[in-house]
Order: sequence, then structure tokens, then C-alpha cells
Amino acid sequence: MKTVLSVAAFFIWSVFFLSSAAADCREAANAAKRGAEAMEQNNTAKGVSLFLEAYQNCRQNPAYAFNLGMAYTETKNYPEAEKYLRVAVDQNGGNPVWLNNLARVMLENGKNPDDAVRFGKKACQLDPNNSAFHETLALAQKQAGDPQGAFETISLANRRWPNDSRISSVYAELESLQNFAFRTEVPLKNGQKSTASHDKTLAKNSDADIDIPPKGLISRPNSVALVIGNQRYADRNFGVPDVPFAENDAEIMEKYLVETLGYEKIKVFRRVNVTESELKRLLGTEGEPGQLENIASMGGVDEFFIYYSGHGHPPTRNGGPSYLVPVDADPQYININGYSTDRFKTVVARLNAQKTTVVLDACFSGRIAKDKGRFKNKKMTPLNENKVVHFLATQGEQVAAYYDEHSHGLFTYLFLKGLRGEADGYRGKRYDPKSRDRIVTVGEMEDYLMQYVPLYALQKNKSQYPSVVGGNPNWELTRFR
Repeated sequence: MKTVLSVAAFFIWSVFFLSSAAADCREAANAAKRGAEAMEQNNTAKGVSLFLEAYQNCRQNPAYAFNLGMAYTETKNYPEAEKYLRVAVDQNGGNPVWLNNLARVMLENGKNPDDAVRFGKKACQLDPNNSAFHETLALAQKQAGDPQGAFETISLANRRWPNDSRISSVYAELESLQNFAFRTEVPLKNGQKSTASHDKTLAKNSDADIDIPPKGLISRPNSVALVIGNQRYADRNFGVPDVPFAENDAEIMEKYLVETLGYEKIKVFRRVNVTESELKRLLGTEGEPGQLENIASMGGVDEFFIYYSGHGHPPTRNGGPSYLVPVDADPQYININGYSTDRFKTVVARLNAQKTTVVLDACFSGRIAKDKGRFKNKKMTPLNENKVVHFLATQGEQVAAYYDEHSHGLFTYLFLKGLRGEADGYRGKRYDPKSRDRIVTVGEMEDYLMQYVPLYALQKNKSQYPSVVGGNPNWELTRFR
């Protein structure tokens, strides 16, 4: 981000105050004029020294504080630059250039983004015809955690100044962020909503997390599970917010695999906040096998279970794949550093286990499915659908919600509830208590999810329908004693 800095501004202020300043500030004006000349000659050290001299000789004149602050930006000393630009703005808060430049320096300094938004808005109000001010405001809103507000600001600017390359560049960056459909909260029972953060306090009494059913009659000594919870995206400074509760999703899913589904703990690999390189290492690429496939090639693995909770990204072209999003992915280059669902399907098919269960709690995960039914499309490839069942949080390009009250993704919460036994007895999307046999099958889980995911999502006035693709409806997920 380049700060809006014009050396000519030093001359303008210096000459102005040279002619009008009182006698005790004339030395300051001369120093400022020589400082501007030094800056023009790229002698920044001398320029800073002279502007500091000018400021010390005439502190009551805010122009000298402004010039000194701008000189510090040339040395990339942004803390000092912010310090003196704040002095200038405190003394003269009606200059839109000063307000804008202070906001830009604050963004460079990486602190106080809310103040940067405040100064940016005031600059735009004072001079609504300067495109640079609107650019600054949009970037400040983005850094302050308001990507929607930033996109609205830059969209208006882009329509007004369609040929401004800087506006166009920021617009393209923020537009790519809009392609992330972030998990949205389902209201608490009291109607209040909370903000998304990886530091949320986890619900203490989520029924999915306590009294996890003990290991049933199914033992899976020859099964391997990979569990991924990608939550902390915001730390990477790409403008992508965190995914609430993804780490908790992964932790509790691991407990169910071990305590209820019969997996050996040593064969359950839980990973959180996985980067692009780690995701490729785990799953591999189109041409190179990853760790999971290497385990499969050694033999002795009858069944795989793969779980992912994190961001999803829609296709970047018509007919293209959606993406699983590593925590270090840049959304502007998601087709390069995302993990495409096409690649994911190919890798899963190459495992070639007797059974593979995939559970994806991510926006746009439904793109893996080509239709809305589970066993209707028998031409799907390369799902190897007789051996692989995909439980997907959404259909098509829908977004996935999270359930704040229970500290889980909504889809994950209901999948866990189904594993607890609540899916037992569902046939044809209807509950029949006479069908309860202490076994939860793939078909029962599908019918349970198809009924309850839309109902829970409706609490948020959202439309979310899961997809279940492939496999055999009679496969047993768990069998209770």
C-alpha cells in the first residue's frame, strides 16, 4: 500500500507560511523549504532533520507537524509518521488531505483500524470528489473487519471512476473476498447474535459434546480417519475472517470417531488450521500421492473417514470446481492456492478402500454433487460412488451456517446428533419409532439431515439443504449395544 504523498505539498505549505508567518516562525519556514528540497533530491535523512527543526521552532503551526509526519513515511517509520500526523489533524481537523494521509499511515502501521475508518470517512465527507480518499476508506474498512462495508464503498467508487487503476485494483481484491460465503450465525434462543471469532467462549452444555455414546458393537481396527478444522484465517492478513468453532468441530468429531465409531485413536489424525502445503502433503495432488494415499498403498486399510470444517470458495469460472480453503490462501489466487473439489474427488477415489466416508462442513461443498438426490445420478465420476459416501453441508453454491448456541457448524452439530442415535428410525425422511434398531445407517443419516438441517437454518432465515452422494444406504455408521 503506497501512502498518498506529494512532495509538492511541502513547497506549498512552506512558501505559504514563509510569506504569512510571524517572525518567530520564519526560521521554521526556511527549514521546511530546505527540507522539501532535500526530499526532492531523495536525501530523506536530511529532509526529516530539517522538517523536525521546523516543527520544533514553530509547534503552533500544524503544517510543520504534517510535513514532518509525511517525511517519516518516506523512511517507512510509520509510528513516528502517525504521531506527527495526529498532531497536525488535532490542530486542523478540517483538511481532507491530512485526514486521508493519516488514515493511510495508520493502515501501514497496522494499528487502530477503527480510527483509520473514522478519519477516512471524514476525508470523504469533506472532499467527496477525490477517488484516493474512497480507496483509503475501503481499505480501512477491510482492515477493521468490515469486508461488506469495504466492498460497498469501493463498488460505488468503481462505478464513479471506472478508469481509475487504483480503484479497479482494490475493487478486484475486495470482490474476490465477497466470493467467500462466511458461516453465519444461527440466533441464540434469546434472539441475540454474537460475532464470529476464534476466541469465542465455547458452549458448556452442548448436548453433542457431553455424554458421547460409548463404543458400540462395531470395531474398526483397520480404519483410518483424517479430521481437519480450519478456523484461524484472519491472522494471515488476507482479509478472510475466521470460521467460528471449526477447531471445536474437529476435536469433538475425533472423540466420536474413537469413542463411538470404533476407530483406534492412533489411527485418527486431527489437524487444525492447515496450510496449503500441509493440505497437499496430507491429500496429495493430481499427480503425486499424499500421506493418506501412501497409507492406503501399504495395504491393511479397509475404511477411510475424512472430515473437513472450514471455508469453502465458489468456482472461479463457469462449470469449474469449488475449493476447500487452506488458512493461508489468498482469495485473489484461490485457483492456485485453494484445494479444488475436483482434485479432492480424484484423491478420494484413488484411496480405493472398501468404504470411504467424507463429511464436508463448508460453503459450496455441495458443488461436489451434480444433482440434489443421492442415488439418482449413476453417471457421476470419479466419485467411485459404490465405495464412497459424501455428506455435504450444502447443495450447489449455498452457504453453511454455524450454530452459536452449541459451538459447532450447524451441519456438524446435526451430524453428531445423528451419530448419537437421533438418526436411528428415519426412513424416507420420516421418523418411525418402530424402525429403531440401535443402528445408524447412511440412509437414516441422510433422511435425518435432510429434514433437520433446513429447519435449523430457517431459524436464521437462511436456506441450507445438505447433499448426500454415493455409498450404500444400508452401510452402518454405528451400532449401539
